[in-house]
Amino acid sequence: MSASEAAQRIRDGVLTSEELVQACLERIRAVEAKVQAWTFLDEQHALAQARSADERRRSGQPVGALNGLPVGIKDIIDTADMPTENGCALHRGRTPSRDAAVVSMLRAAGAVILGKTVTTECAYFFPGKTRNPHNPEHTPGGSSSGSAAAVAAGMVPLAVGSQTNGSVIRPAAFCGAYGFKPTHGMIPRSGILQLSRTLDREVDERLSPDSVQDLRPRALHPGALAGGQDDDRQRGFCFHVERLYSTIRPSTLCFPRAAARTVRRSGGRRDQRRPRPRAGPHRLARRPRRAPRLSNLPYSLCLFWFRSSLLPKSEFPALLAINRFFPCT
Repeated sequence: MSASEAAQRIRDGVLTSEELVQACLERIRAVEAKVQAWTFLDEQHALAQARSADERRRSGQPVGALNGLPVGIKDIIDTADMPTENGCALHRGRTPSRDAAVVSMLRAAGAVILGKTVTTECAYFFPGKTRNPHNPEHTPGGSSSGSAAAVAAGMVPLAVGSQTNGSVIRPAAFCGAYGFKPTHGMIPRSGILQLSRTLDREVDERLSPDSVQDLRPRALHPGALAGGQDDDRQRGFCFHVERLYSTIRPSTLCFPRAAARTVRRSGGRRDQRRPRPRAGPHRLARRPRRAPRLSNLPYSLCLFWFRSSLLPKSEFPALLAINRFFPCT
């Protein structure tokens, strides 16, 4: 049963949230020892949330689009009623005082927070305990390992993860689930372990969509998670390659220039100020203090690396050829 189908059945009264959560818990008991997707799970607390969701619907109160739907939450996302340990021994036992923004929005939409799913340590390289549900000898991918594995194993219909580089689309592909990475800034990131201000974003994993439309967040929960912070939605960004022009072959130089033209056609404006020179090639990894700025775009430029649909396919390789981007605050 897909997440959207389950949510619809609960709204129609065909299925209760308690029944669905109980089925999820039974599945977890059956396969968790093999998959190890969860880092925290309180069955009684999950069932209490489900009964509250059912009572809201039966009493005729307004209910959200996700009312009664169980959701798994990656363990770098703060939850006030559950530990958030970031997959790190140093943070063991850490319980935040309030929910992350995305968790608050899920609760407001009626979702049942089933538990916390395993992440790689601090959402970086060191793997957690999770195994691929199709073959325990294979990796589930990371860093949202538990979210992808839990959905793929049928433990929960929907789970939230995060992605800086490939932390959802990779485990989704490895485990055989659907991973959706929304537009940068669509979902607020407060209360979530930060790796990169310009690249981090919240994403979801889901299984067995009824149609392609089910892969869109608004098709499953219209407006439930939309509402990015202002500093997420509009941010200038800059990239700088001029300093390397003298060392770049003309055949390679055409690509970053083509990328700049593509950005300008998309509405960006480039400041003609040139960066202050810095000594040593190792300094290139740092943001220039006065760099050309491209602004008035709702996306980080790095988004183009992952969403080729934003550009004509003929122009996408030009963006891949740029060696480094320098985000501006």
